[in-house]
Amino acid sequence: MSYEVVIAGAGPVGLFLACELGLAGVSVLVLEKLEDTRTPLKTNFMGARGLNFPSVEAFYRRGMLKAVRETALGWMNVEGERGFGMKARDESTAMPAPRFAGHFAGILLDGSKIEFGNDRYRVGGPSAAGGMVSLAGIEDVLAERAVELGVVLRVGAEVTDFAQEENGVVVRVGDEEIRTQWLVGCDGGRSIVRKRAGFEFAGTDPELTGYSAMVEMADPEKLKPGWNLTDRGMYVNGPAAGR
Repeated sequence: MSYEVVIAGAGPVGLFLACELGLAGVSVLVLEKLEDTRTPLKTNFMGARGLNFPSVEAFYRRGMLKAVRETALGWMNVEGERGFGMKARDESTAMPAPRFAGHFAGILLDGSKIEFGNDRYRVGGPSAAGGMVSLAGIEDVLAERAVELGVVLRVGAEVTDFAQEENGVVVRVGDEEIRTQWLVGCDGGRSIVRKRAGFEFAGTDPELTGYSAMVEMADPEKLKPGWNLTDRGMYVNGPAAGR
């Protein structure tokens, strides 16, 4: 069977693109190499990610914001002069939300120095919110919508190679060949599609290597909530237990 578009990778980017194409009536096949994408780093607070206002706006415009909020680990709303307040889904483990306005590269922005009552800082509308979400939750919402729009999603199907022809692309998944007009690589930083196509990975050489690990902290109650700078670096604690 042939498709107008084949997308390699069923992460948030690949699935959101699939939904957009599905809305336009395009026939789409999404190929995900993992048979089970629900790894621990995607399902709990260790793998939590912040969802900023533009992202929330995108989900709102596509009618998915309610579903996103229902799967969120914690949600933050603009609360007038009080600034931002975070409410964890599991209120029994909730911690006081740090009063901060955001950060970039470890440079903290102190929310206590912002006059949230000032109209210039007000953001209106249903999408004036943000939250802590798990990658698994976001992927579940997007996958369900994609399927509703007629997108075909296959897991355990890795793009191993492809060949461009005059009228399209032949995508190889093991011994199987799939014909499509367009192939889109949404398969991460080590993208097979990018490497096979010879696209340059523009940027600079890394200055450090980072690792994610699931650990148990001794005396976690001694950690201050929020973003904290120390002599050896920075750590974030909260807004719920286990992160």
